Amino acid sequence: MIHAHSSFAGAYVRLARLRGSRRRTSTVYTPHGVAFARKDISALHRAVFYSAEWALSWGTTVFAPCGQWEGDVLRRLNRRIPQVVIPNATMPTGVIWNPTGAPTVAISGRVTPQRSPELFAAIARRVHQARPDVEFQWLGGGDADLTASLERVGVHVTGWLDKDDLYSRLAGVNVGLHTALWDGYPMAVLEMNDIGVPVLVQNIPALRECPAEARFDGVDDAARKVIRAIDEPESLRNAWEKVQDNYSVATLTDALHECYSKAGGN
Repeated sequence: MIHAHSSFAGAYVRLARLRGSRRRTSTVYTPHGVAFARKDISALHRAVFYSAEWALSWGTTVFAPCGQWEGDVLRRLNRRIPQVVIPNATMPTGVIWNPTGAPTVAISGRVTPQRSPELFAAIARRVHQARPDVEFQWLGGGDADLTASLERVGVHVTGWLDKDDLYSRLAGVNVGLHTALWDGYPMAVLEMNDIGVPVLVQNIPALRECPAEARFDGVDDAARKVIRAIDEPESLRNAWEKVQDNYSVATLTDALHECYSKAGGN
């Protein structure tokens, strides 16, 4: 049995199976964000990716989406392939939320179009109109041009951090702000949840499982919710606590057992 994670791994493994070299090998596939849902490419490119995923789906034993929305997308792609949702989970970070100093808003991850640095920068500008004391940080690195655009509006981009440094910085963040345009179910959000950071996420289909209080629509809504979360964080933290068990290691283990049993024909 092979469990392929991401579009590239899924393509390589399933193509080999369809060509016959791995025909007897069960294949489990987790996209972590289907390529044809991308917002930074043309409709033609999305159609090409959709066609490729449909053709490759016949080399899949079990779909293992990491969220309900991704599962719905894969079900529409090929209803004949069984699926089990495998919710992402993170091991306990061992870090406790303890913001100090100037109020800080941060995102964690690569600086890429998928994370929408433009939206993050726009929210920073809007918040600064009402609260110039709030600092915005991007904990990670990536595209040089996008990094420069963030720095021009006063966002501090840290560059790549090791795990301990990342967790230490997250513990001092007042609000997490996840601006992704498309996603699977982000580990960055789960890590902030574990630490206790109140998190806001863009209201995209992939993140509909997040608490309603945590989702924002547009720059103005995000700015209002950021300021509210800085001043009154507990209501947002409580909303996340209600869904924490859905992304526990125990839940992940049970889902993997069910998935691999199906893939193995048990």
